[in-house]
Amino acid sequence: MTKLPPPAHHNRIEPGKRPLHTLIVSLAFRDDKLWQVFGCMGADGQPQIQLQVYVAMIDFGLNVQQAIESPRWLSGRFALGESRDLLNIEGRYPESTLKELDRRGHMLNRWGA
Repeated sequence: MTKLPPPAHHNRIEPGKRPLHTLIVSLAFRDDKLWQVFGCMGADGQPQIQLQVYVAMIDFGLNVQQAIESPRWLSGRFALGESRDLLNIEGRYPESTLKELDRRGHMLNRWGA
C-alpha cells in the first residue's frame, strides 16, 4: 500500500490538484507527424537521458527498446550532495572507453557492472 502525505500537505494527491513532480514528457515529430512520445525520471539527468535516447534512435538507428536499454551517463550530480564535476557512467561501457575518459581527466563515478 502506498503511504500518502498527510491531509494538509501541499503535495497531497486530491481531485482538482496538480501534484508537484519532476517527470518531463518529450514529443518528437518527423515529417510533421508525431513520431515518439516518452518521459523519464532522473532530476538533473532528465534532459541528458532524453537526448541519449533520441541520439540512439536517430543517429544509431536503434529502435525505442534498444535505445532505452543502452548504457547511460550523466554529467553532474545524480543526487543532492554529490559533486557537479562527476561523470556518472554505467559500467556497461567498454573498459577501454572508461579508461580513456579517466585518462582525459574526467572524475568518473561508475554505476553497476
